[in-house]
Amino acid sequence: MKPSKKYFDHSALGLMYLNCFCIQILVQIQQTALQSQRALSVSRQQAAAKDRERRILQLTIDEISHVENDVNLYKGVGKMFVDVQ
Repeated sequence: MKPSKKYFDHSALGLMYLNCFCIQILVQIQQTALQSQRALSVSRQQAAAKDRERRILQLTIDEISHVENDVNLYKGVGKMFVDVQ
């Protein structure tokens, strides 16, 4: 019968550190991906808002360009309307 030797497996400890390191990197990648997805969503919303504003302005320009010269145009300023010439 052999006497049992108690020893510490250093390679197992190295694997544990490697696993912890890999998990930390994975968490950082996931956090970065989530932040990037949020930023992309905000950018898409801003682009859509700008596109809506552009379409509205283009429609306004088209409408004004078809108005005859003898028609009075007014621009809203606060609670007032100012004659635009």
